[in-house]
Amino acid sequence: MRRSMLIAAALPLALLLACAEDEPPEVSVWSVYRGPTIGGASFRAVDASGPNDVWAVGARGTILHYDGASWAFYRVSVTDLDLYAVNMTSGSSGWAVGADGAVLRYHNGQWFNTVHLAGYDLYGVAFDDAGLGFAVGDHGSIFRYDGESWRDVSLAGVTADLRGVAVTGGGTAWAVGDVGTILYYDGGRWRPVTSPAKERLNAVAVTVDGVYAAGDDGVILRNAGGGWSVVRTPTTHSLLGLGAAPDVAFACGNDGVLLRRKDGDWGPVRLDLGPVNLNGLVLCNSAEGWAVGDQSVILQYRRAWK
Repeated sequence: MRRSMLIAAALPLALLLACAEDEPPEVSVWSVYRGPTIGGASFRAVDASGPNDVWAVGARGTILHYDGASWAFYRVSVTDLDLYAVNMTSGSSGWAVGADGAVLRYHNGQWFNTVHLAGYDLYGVAFDDAGLGFAVGDHGSIFRYDGESWRDVSLAGVTADLRGVAVTGGGTAWAVGDVGTILYYDGGRWRPVTSPAKERLNAVAVTVDGVYAAGDDGVILRNAGGGWSVVRTPTTHSLLGLGAAPDVAFACGNDGVLLRRKDGDWGPVRLDLGPVNLNGLVLCNSAEGWAVGDQSVILQYRRAWK
């Protein structure tokens, strides 16, 4: 089935949404690119190889692309399974994973099915520039891509669902999941790490000042090299997505909650979006980014000052 409908351009300035409370709006601004649509698709995740190459995935195999000018649905239907995560490794390469072990690959301008790792819903996927890649999901499942195929490298004794994974530039990786589960890959094997949280952890991101994980009840954890600790946040809503650039980071979640890290603290971004869940977030760089959510919501981040 061909889908070529363009998503409408940014909505009027009346919908402009200011950022952190102690900043003038021109410093850091989120705006509604596409507002809630009754019956609209649920966008679950978003990632980018650059500001002019952004991809979002979601319910029933939804795939969208932003080319620097507008968003459009991908021209063909690749799968009808829900897609939960996407990771773009370059402008010509990327991966998406989802329900029932679905693994999609993007190569030279086309998305296609590669394999179904049957029996597992996959909630996270991440690669580094050297080609090290992992997908994680139900029942502690971890799959590693060896350049040709996916291999099960799940850790014995870990049964909690894993919700997110991040690969560092040094050949290591982190995975997080239910009941505060944190796993670390040291370049050779995975092992469990002591976690200060019992809440479900939904996302993990590597930043210049450490590794962050975000989860239910507004929990955010940080590891700056000496173990994980709890960071205070102003919300009790579940946090579902993290996005980080060299000097800024955001977290998003249920009921339109959006937080910004500034000077080491997490503070609220003022939004009037209503009870719409924000499921994924990516920063293309320190000045540009996107968040996506239920009911076809798309938010755009533009920072006037660098």
